[in-house]
Amino acid sequence: MAYQLLFMHGMSWTAAGDASLIIPMNPVFTALLAVPMLGQKISARMSLGLMIGISGVAVVVGWSPNSEIPLEHRILGDLMILFAALSWAATSNLTKIMLSWGRDYSALEIVVWYSATGWALLSPWVIAENWGSAIPNPSTAEWLTIAYLGVVSTVLSYVLFAKGIEVIGPTAASSYVFLVPVFGVLGGWLLLGEEIGASMILGFALIVVGVTEVQRESERLSDVS
Repeated sequence: MAYQLLFMHGMSWTAAGDASLIIPMNPVFTALLAVPMLGQKISARMSLGLMIGISGVAVVVGWSPNSEIPLEHRILGDLMILFAALSWAATSNLTKIMLSWGRDYSALEIVVWYSATGWALLSPWVIAENWGSAIPNPSTAEWLTIAYLGVVSTVLSYVLFAKGIEVIGPTAASSYVFLVPVFGVLGGWLLLGEEIGASMILGFALIVVGVTEVQRESERLSDVS
């Protein structure tokens, strides 16, 4: 519920390309939350990686080429996206905890419980938001978009991601989030006419360096322990 609310509302305030560059902070949050949730240690190098990654986010937010969106709107939207990444990181570690319980939970079972719980928690928000409004009548294109979001972006993606966590662990699985900016920025440019600027490239580079440093140190500490 938290991820979907923060991500969807954040997307309404900021550019798709900007949001796609912020989501890669997910592995950093995954590693940091593994400290209290999985008992993983944190080091000075991990802290340095976090600072570098956050500086990349600051570059994306402060010098985005999508200046037609007011700065205060982008800051609000980008903060929502950042907290969405944090909530997803918590989910990654919780999934790892559930898979370690030894009760033969499959990735599909976990996703079903995620989806059922999310549906129950999100439904009151939908009712409150649309109370007093006319019943919507989506077009064919809108129905197809909803179907894609429900089947591909949610069910299939969640199952594959949960299976990836089971096989290679939460930190390594989170590294694939680096594909999000590639498709997100290109999609924003091709489909929405958004701009691609040098600040986005610099911000992405800083985020990649920061996240990579956190991941390497996280894996090193895991091997030591």
